Amino acid sequence: LFVAFQTALLGVLASIGTVFILMYNGVMIGAFQYFFIEHGVFWESFLTIWIHGTLEVSAIIIAGASGLVAGSGLLFPGTFTRGQAFRMSIRRGLKIFFGIVPVIVLAAIFESFFTRYTETPAFVRAAFIAASLLFVLWYFAWLPRHKAQTGAFAGSSAKAELAPDHTKPVDFTAIKSAGEILSDIFSVLRRQFGKAVRVLVAATGLFTLGSFGLSNVEPAMTFPFRDVSFWLFDILKEVDLFFFNESVPYLVFGQTLLLCGLSIAAFRAIAREEGAKVHGEWKAMLSMLLPAAGFVLSLKIQGIGLLCLIVYPFLALWAAVIYFENRNPVLALSRCFSLLRWGHGMMLGFFMLVLCYLMFA
Repeated sequence: LFVAFQTALLGVLASIGTVFILMYNGVMIGAFQYFFIEHGVFWESFLTIWIHGTLEVSAIIIAGASGLVAGSGLLFPGTFTRGQAFRMSIRRGLKIFFGIVPVIVLAAIFESFFTRYTETPAFVRAAFIAASLLFVLWYFAWLPRHKAQTGAFAGSSAKAELAPDHTKPVDFTAIKSAGEILSDIFSVLRRQFGKAVRVLVAATGLFTLGSFGLSNVEPAMTFPFRDVSFWLFDILKEVDLFFFNESVPYLVFGQTLLLCGLSIAAFRAIAREEGAKVHGEWKAMLSMLLPAAGFVLSLKIQGIGLLCLIVYPFLALWAAVIYFENRNPVLALSRCFSLLRWGHGMMLGFFMLVLCYLMFA
């Protein structure tokens, strides 16, 4: 997932970064495969690596396509300004990337469970690889072409592509697609950009002053991380240090209050966009304490991926229901479960993620 994200993200560098990552990983895979060929174990390595690699490498290639699409707005703006073209291309690139996230998760499950069974008969593994390849070709090659030929994409319009520049208020009552939601996010952020920057700078300043000012060790030792090459993964694994830190005993309480404040600031901005009632700060702060505390405590769960996929979205929904429907936290919790009932697939996905975590963690 990190390689795919890196491949897509570097598309903002006029697609140059995406091309570099694709070439780098392509040469690396080719070198490894040739190494196995030289030592006469190509077939065994092929049947082992490509059980998960078929989906994984295909997803990385498509992530490269999303990066190239994202950067194309800077290179080929057409009749738009480069800023307008870049915003539109970023949205199209994000749509492509979101589409491959389930494929990457499935590849991770295959790698953690099926790949290790190297004693499985060769024809079974070969059939599994062939089935994965057929799925990729069907879903990402044949199906889009078929839908285009049958007119399934006829509803797409330039108006949807220009949504980031749309100035009318956001419609909070409509059911929208993922692309329209992304468009609304950019629209709200653009109008609230100054306030968002001020709030984030203030929160960052308070965190910095509080954590280093109250620390009982040297500043360099307040948040220690191992000196490894994959420093981003190291930070994600130790993210709970920013909440539970022996060097700053009361940091967890300050972070909980900061999280409450940031949530309220975001909800107030959305309420102004919607024209809804803006609640008083103290009442809102007290209402947000339980969801914020739940988020902080969930950091103790092993696996930041589980947190992002399951815990945080539910807590964010809980906080939103408390604020916008003006409910007490207990009633808001039951309301959250009723909102989740609309999609059986969502609940099935939730339980599948929990099952995978329990099996493979």
